[in-house]
Amino acid sequence: MAYALLDEKKVPVTREVPEYSVHLDAARGAAASMVLIGHLRMFFVQPVVPRPSVRMAPAEAGTAAAVAPPVHKTDYAHESVIVFFVLSGLLVGGSVLRMLRQRQWSWRRYLIHRSVRLWMVLVPALVIGFAFDSVGLHHFLGQGTIYDTGPAAEVWDFASRMTPLTFLGNLFFVQDILTPPLGTNQPLWSLANEFWYYIAFPFLALAITRGVVIWKRLIFLASAAAILVFVGREISLYFTIWLLGAAVGELPLKIPSRWQRVFMLAALVLFFGVLVAIRYNSLSPFGVDLVVAGSFLLLLYGVLHLRGGTRDSIYRRCARFMSKISYSLYLTHCPVICLMSALLVGRWQRMPMNGRTLLLLGEVMVPIFLVACTVHYVFEARTDQVRNYLEAKI
Repeated sequence: MAYALLDEKKVPVTREVPEYSVHLDAARGAAASMVLIGHLRMFFVQPVVPRPSVRMAPAEAGTAAAVAPPVHKTDYAHESVIVFFVLSGLLVGGSVLRMLRQRQWSWRRYLIHRSVRLWMVLVPALVIGFAFDSVGLHHFLGQGTIYDTGPAAEVWDFASRMTPLTFLGNLFFVQDILTPPLGTNQPLWSLANEFWYYIAFPFLALAITRGVVIWKRLIFLASAAAILVFVGREISLYFTIWLLGAAVGELPLKIPSRWQRVFMLAALVLFFGVLVAIRYNSLSPFGVDLVVAGSFLLLLYGVLHLRGGTRDSIYRRCARFMSKISYSLYLTHCPVICLMSALLVGRWQRMPMNGRTLLLLGEVMVPIFLVACTVHYVFEARTDQVRNYLEAKI
């Protein structure tokens, strides 16, 4: 979650808040929920074979359908991470640009804010994930459970991803650069993207800021380039999507008030239409992600026009709650899913979607949300206190 977004609007739910803020919370919470649902379905529910792309010839389509890996056509976990990247670019990138415009930029303050925001959840999530995976691997490895078969174990050797070096690599955001993600917690991959985008973007922004002498511009550009070389081609490629999020926040709000909701509704229909259409295309993976990001950017541009206040409602409360726990939920759910699968299912298998499976998924979701809420309220909710303490001491 992809997902340590800026969380500076500490507004009690009983006060009026801008409508766009509520919708941003809803988007963040919905994205985290889709990641969770996607992983639950991947590990527990029998998938359906996707239809072949309409761009294929009939003979090619038949062959593709026979060899294509079975997936859920409505699994949008990866696309939800793309939504997180765009939101992160908007909020974090926007905060950088705002500080530079107001001549309030401080590397010290920025790094304290960003590192505390990330580590307040990452540290307990790594410890909890390591503990859950250690229990699962100790008691269930070699018994045909999710730890040695299934969609994840067929690709990754979980035991080899449980070393102290891997733990440290994830702690310092070099997963999928120098080390793999820790244990079963594959979603940690996106956190490395986020961290290095947080570091690279201020260098780029400073390089184009007015009044900066040429030799400093060159140093800033060289620093950003060095970061992108270090993280590799794929992470650098997805930086463009993050940058698009930062850019949309800089656009002037030009839609007339009478057309704002019409525009937002049309953009929402387009976004969902894109999510359906990408299941029937022949684009590259990054091409698909770019299309998803572009359609979400249009929706986001419309949402940012809604500056009127909104009072307390069930929608607002649910949006705020899911937004608050989204980062903790994203970083803790996979190790819990795997251990619960071993405990409740035993030998790994996918089940048809029926009442019994729904009850099982409900059982699994209880500890998932218990762990996520515990991490949020015990650690994440104290982020501002830790920030203020460090700013006063450093």
